[in-house]
Amino acid sequence: MTHMLKLAINRHIINKIESQSDPRWEIFTAQCENVELTLDEFSDHINQGHAFCAQHKNRKKNANFVGTNIVTVDIDKGMTVEQALVDPFVQQYGTLLYTTPSHMPDQHRFRLIFMSDRTITDSEEMKLAYKGIIRKFGGDDSCSDACRGFFGSTGSNPIILGNILPNDELTKLIVLGGEKRVSATICSDTGGELGGKSTQTSSDPLEKNQMVKLARGLGHMVLLADLPKWTSIHCPKHSDNKPSAFVVTNKDGINGVRCHKCHASFWPQSELWKKRKSYNFYEIEDFVREQDYAQTPENFYDMDAEDAQPSLLDETPSERNHHILNEKYLPNIPLHEG
Repeated sequence: MTHMLKLAINRHIINKIESQSDPRWEIFTAQCENVELTLDEFSDHINQGHAFCAQHKNRKKNANFVGTNIVTVDIDKGMTVEQALVDPFVQQYGTLLYTTPSHMPDQHRFRLIFMSDRTITDSEEMKLAYKGIIRKFGGDDSCSDACRGFFGSTGSNPIILGNILPNDELTKLIVLGGEKRVSATICSDTGGELGGKSTQTSSDPLEKNQMVKLARGLGHMVLLADLPKWTSIHCPKHSDNKPSAFVVTNKDGINGVRCHKCHASFWPQSELWKKRKSYNFYEIEDFVREQDYAQTPENFYDMDAEDAQPSLLDETPSERNHHILNEKYLPNIPLHEG
């Protein structure tokens, strides 16, 4: 069975649009064509320099997203084409690789495309998939558009890998993209930088018998559980050509990985770890917001409606005791015991 790629092609755009004032941006936005292509046909469009994005209605924008079954990531630093081709994730799941017009022998720039086993039809899920694949390869995860466009590359002769990204791996990317990552720099109460690095526990688990590559020893693979704390290693969660992680050990003697590139710690999903309740850092804030909402009649009563009953307001407290403010100084709010 031939798998068809669902995307939108713009035959009017050849290679990258360099200037932000170029009128071709309007053509890219307004004149895309929703298509279903074989991998060979898609490769040919890229080789002709045609731009592409997700299928959408009318103009190319996030609100008009329809769906796609490809996830694309730009690689502008940290990895060569040769390194990408031997990367385990790419070897297993990569569909196509092509160099961009700015690719140079001493500065590799290329794109990796992964054809997913299912079509993503939710714009928020699409954005998370983009963020996840970018984080997977250690890039900038600031993508905010499900209809993000990518340019073709004339004469790039794309390398067809032909693999499919299975649904469970796509789900992992979406979960990875959905993680709330804290700032890499810890700040003081006065706004100054303290210089430390902040990390959080990732929801993406390590394998039960996770193997990791040592920073030294010609890429020797060893069992994570056998390594002493602080051992320098390559992060197993993103394409880590320059070792950016080390071994951490919790109080139960279980080894994990802390990566300063991911700003996260990763742990095996052992039975002990499953039983631990995840901590909701926003629990108090959520509670206050719920109470504030409940004490604001305008949120749920339309008092301007013809059939509005003034008595409805009797169901809410006469005096509000929850307030959400975003001001430099607090106003004169009466304080209550408790």
